[in-house]
Amino acid sequence: MRYPLVLLTFCLAAWSASSQSASIDGIIVTAYGIVSGPAGTRDGVDSNGFEHWSAHSGKVVEATTRIPACIGVRFGIMYSAFGETGGKPVTVEEVYKYPRPGLRKPGVPSPKYEGYFPRGLVPGTGYGVWYEFDHAWELVPGDWILEIRDGKRLLASKTFTVVVPKKAECPGLSV
Repeated sequence: MRYPLVLLTFCLAAWSASSQSASIDGIIVTAYGIVSGPAGTRDGVDSNGFEHWSAHSGKVVEATTRIPACIGVRFGIMYSAFGETGGKPVTVEEVYKYPRPGLRKPGVPSPKYEGYFPRGLVPGTGYGVWYEFDHAWELVPGDWILEIRDGKRLLASKTFTVVVPKKAECPGLSV
């Protein structure tokens, strides 16, 4: 009787260990606002031709949620993930929510209201998620929301209000 009990205990322990997966327990936002730093590398393009760039460096140069709609302005959050992953990356999703009327890229038949891009996170490593205005059609005033999700679970969210800028806020603005 003792042998089957030991075997059952061993099997249950092995099943329990294999069913536990690496996960991100949470995210700590360490800074947010207008960001400066290298552009990073292009790591994805969605079906509508929207590019995603990834960078592991940069810094917040102005802590604010008010963002002037100027070409070259980059805004977002810096964060660190925590959890037990055994040093392996866990895939989460960066979500970009754009205000109505959405982003209307020339040549694309319908506006875009959200963008989704996967990212591998390792706890204890610093990351940034931001948006940079590269084209005039991106300069849409309103609430822009940057989120990080693990499936349906929201790990972090920050809302930025993009505004029509004053002349002094955009170096190349002629109006």
